[in-house]
Amino acid sequence: MARKADSATRTISLTVDHVHMPVDLLTPDWASTTDTARYPAKIEQDGKLVRAKYEVHAALADFLIGRDQAIEVPTGAPERD
Repeated sequence: MARKADSATRTISLTVDHVHMPVDLLTPDWASTTDTARYPAKIEQDGKLVRAKYEVHAALADFLIGRDQAIEVPTGAPERD
């Protein structure tokens, strides 16, 4: 869910164990926010660990992908472990 028409989002999956990101993953002010949380790469779902997918602000996705901390996940991609 995007906040504004100019606020594109992308879906990512983490390539590292965890990343600290803004509590509001869609904020365009992600680089300067002080309200952060730890997001794990894998979450428990139906009793097993699966790779988490996060919808984030497009600029945050670009930043994490550029640092090799995330990859883009195509919309509708199945869960993988």
